[in-house]
Amino acid sequence: MEDLFQKVTRLKLRFTAKDGLKSGVWSVEDLWDLDTKNLKIIFGTIAREARYLEDDFISELQEEDIQANKHNGEYDLVSLKRDVVKHIYKIKKAEQNASLEATLKAAKKQKLLGFLAQKEDDSFLLKSPEEIQAMIEEL
Repeated sequence: MEDLFQKVTRLKLRFTAKDGLKSGVWSVEDLWDLDTKNLKIIFGTIAREARYLEDDFISELQEEDIQANKHNGEYDLVSLKRDVVKHIYKIKKAEQNASLEATLKAAKKQKLLGFLAQKEDDSFLLKSPEEIQAMIEEL
């Protein structure tokens, strides 16, 4: 993966998007600031670009030449962009899932702590007045 980001940063690749995301150009660093919804939009733009290039190849070349020509620079750049956005999306999605899991875990812990406090309170109700008085005097 290090090689991927080295290529992208050396080439100073920029990403654009249409349909639902404000017009603009984003660097690799900027992609980290986007949410997963906007990364999907950029990925869609790249996918359309790749399909356009593939359709263009098919219309201009014979079938046996397609694979050889897919390795031209333009197709490689689109493929590289796709890989970067996909990688960042996966990481951000994993971070979202981890955050959600941590939030759910914390909520469950709070609920269990509440039950524990309630049980402790209930245990005091079962004590005799003399036991409660003794506990008060210990304080």
